[in-house]
Amino acid sequence: MISANLETMTDEELVLEFQRGIEPAFNRLVSRYQEKSTRLAFSMLRNWETAREISQNAFVKAYFGLKSFKRESKFGTWFFRILVNQARDEIRRRMRSKEQVMAEDVLTVIPSLHASPSQEIIMEEERKRLEAAVANLPENEQKVFVMRYFNDFSLQEIAESLGIALGTVKASLFHATQKVRKALKNVCHPGESRDPDRLDSGFSAHKTLADPSSGGRRNDNLEKGGV
Repeated sequence: MISANLETMTDEELVLEFQRGIEPAFNRLVSRYQEKSTRLAFSMLRNWETAREISQNAFVKAYFGLKSFKRESKFGTWFFRILVNQARDEIRRRMRSKEQVMAEDVLTVIPSLHASPSQEIIMEEERKRLEAAVANLPENEQKVFVMRYFNDFSLQEIAESLGIALGTVKASLFHATQKVRKALKNVCHPGESRDPDRLDSGFSAHKTLADPSSGGRRNDNLEKGGV
């Protein structure tokens, strides 16, 4: 009966249950956020094993911190702030040991079920171009870009998770999108002219980007229109 009730509870209700001593409530929160937290950690660290470890560490910290959690913010916002901080610590550790860390783009984990061999080659080239463009972004812009476009965080969720102003999120996302757009325009396949429409069609077949000022609307492609 308890487990059945937990399935339908909101995050806030699960937090209250856990603080009352109902341990399975936390397990439900873990199952609800585990996949998204691992994907976010992976997008920052580009290593699945490390991402799972960082995600697990974040849940451990959340477990011990949740008993004193005052519910001044949403559980998800609070938890992802822990996760992002854990990932930042790992990035700093890697930088000290001179290991390279790149942001992962979602195209590497989306299977191409119906692409021909030639299409797969083009898609792989475009994926590498996008990955390189994102990897070259400043750290603050890269985090915002990855969280928004590769992990589907809302602008408000990004602001709360990173502890920055909503206006800062919008500005960072705007500048990051402009830089990625410019990078994709400036690269073309051997023997091809730099035709923005061609780049548009290739990229938009995989991913569309949101309008940072809209909080949720998506542009149909990266290359055209405002961000």
